[in-house]
Amino acid sequence: MLVLYVRRRTGETNGAVRVGFSISKKLGNAVVRNRIKRQLREAFQASEVKWSDPLDLIFVGRGKLSKADFASINASLGELLSKANVKDTKLMDLFPTDLDK
Repeated sequence: MLVLYVRRRTGETNGAVRVGFSISKKLGNAVVRNRIKRQLREAFQASEVKWSDPLDLIFVGRGKLSKADFASINASLGELLSKANVKDTKLMDLFPTDLDK
């Protein structure tokens, strides 16, 4: 449903994280793509993760994302951040890992 690309920025002292969302036209028209991006931004902001390293995160939408509900988007985003090992361990409390719903 989602692919995550992570790049650590070196030489910067600011620990800010930059986040980008890429949603292809293959997933739907502009209304659908904007809805997906709004849901992804909300899920990421709700995570309340404390970042220590300056990172660039790019989330790329795939296949079933256009028909996914908000809970499954939350779960997918949380699982990706967990696998990438770029998050605080408390994030998985917000995002359940059960994707079979």
